[in-house]
Amino acid sequence: MARTDDDDDAKPIGDVRYATGDEGSAGLSFSELYRALIASGVDTLRAFAPHIIPLFVCALLIPLVVAVSVFAGWLVWKHASVSWEAPLYLQYGDASQPYARLLLPSLVAQQRYDISVQLVVPVSESNVALGNFMTSLTLSTPANKTLITVRRPALILPSGSSLFTTKPSVVTVDLQLLKAYLPGTSKLIATLELGRRDSWTSLGKGEGREVSVLSAHIRGAIVHHGIRGIVARFPLISAVLSTIGFLALLSVTLGACILPSILRQRDRVGPIIEAGSNNATEDQRSTTSEDYNSDRDNRSLRRSRSSSTHEEVKVESEAESIPPTRGQPEPLRRRRSRRTERQSDTDS
Repeated sequence: MARTDDDDDAKPIGDVRYATGDEGSAGLSFSELYRALIASGVDTLRAFAPHIIPLFVCALLIPLVVAVSVFAGWLVWKHASVSWEAPLYLQYGDASQPYARLLLPSLVAQQRYDISVQLVVPVSESNVALGNFMTSLTLSTPANKTLITVRRPALILPSGSSLFTTKPSVVTVDLQLLKAYLPGTSKLIATLELGRRDSWTSLGKGEGREVSVLSAHIRGAIVHHGIRGIVARFPLISAVLSTIGFLALLSVTLGACILPSILRQRDRVGPIIEAGSNNATEDQRSTTSEDYNSDRDNRSLRRSRSSSTHEEVKVESEAESIPPTRGQPEPLRRRRSRRTERQSDTDS
C-alpha cells in the first residue's frame, strides 16, 4: 500500500492527541482518587463523630475538672484558721508607759480568737515591789477606727525555791485579754501598753514605777466552733474531702452536659440505621418473591411438559380385533382405556 504525505502529516497529530489524552486521563484519575479518599475519610469520621466528639470533650475537660478540684482543696487547706503569734517590741521613754504597736498577722474575719499576751520579766526588786500594773490592749483598723479596748491587771511574783533547785531569775506572765473575740476583718492593728499611769512617782531608791520586760508576745488561739472549727482542727482531711467533693460535683455536671448530646446523636443515627435495615429487608423480600415466582413458573412449566409427555406416552392405539381361536365361539377384544375414550369423545 502506498504511503502518502497526508498520512505522514496525520500521524504526528494523532500521536500528539493520544499522548494528551493519556495525560488528561491520568490527571483526572488521580484527582478522582484523591477526592474519593477525602470523601471516604469524611464519611468515616461522620460515622464515628457521635462517639469521638464526646470523648474529645471529656479528654479536654477532665484535666480541667481535676485541676479545679485540687485547687479547691488547696484553698481550703490554705485558708483554714490557725493560731498565730507575734513578738512585741516595747518602746521605753517615748511615753508615760512602755508601749508597742504592730500589725497583726492576717486573720479570718469570721473566726473567733482567744487573744492573750505573754511577758517574760526578770525577778528584780523593782518589779516585785511594783505590785499591780495594768496591761492595756487596743485593736483598731488600718483606717484608725478603734474596734475594742481592754485593760487587765497583772502582778509579778517570785517563784519559790526548794532544797534541790535554785531560785529562777525570770518568770513568765500570761495575761488573757480577749476571749472568743470575732474580729470581723482580716487586718487589725494592736497597741499594747504596760505599767502604771502614776509612774512619775518614785519607788524605793528612786526607780520609776514601770515594769521591766525582757520579751513580750501577743498570741491568738482559734476557738473551735461550727464548720470552721472542724476545718481548723482537721485541715488536711478537710482539704482532701473538699477535693473529692468538688471532683464529684464537677463530674456530675460535666456528665449532665454531655449525655444529652450523646443521646441526641444516637436518636439521629437510630432511624437511619432502621431505614437502612428496612430497605435491606424490603430488597430481600422482593428478591425472595421474585425467586419464588420464578421457581413457581419453572415448576408450572415442568408440570405442563410432564403432563403433555405423559399424555403422549399413555395414548393407546385403537382396539384391534383378535382372531378367533379354536374352541371359542366368540372372539375376544381388548378393553379400551378411559384416556382413549376421553380422547375419542373429544375428537367426535
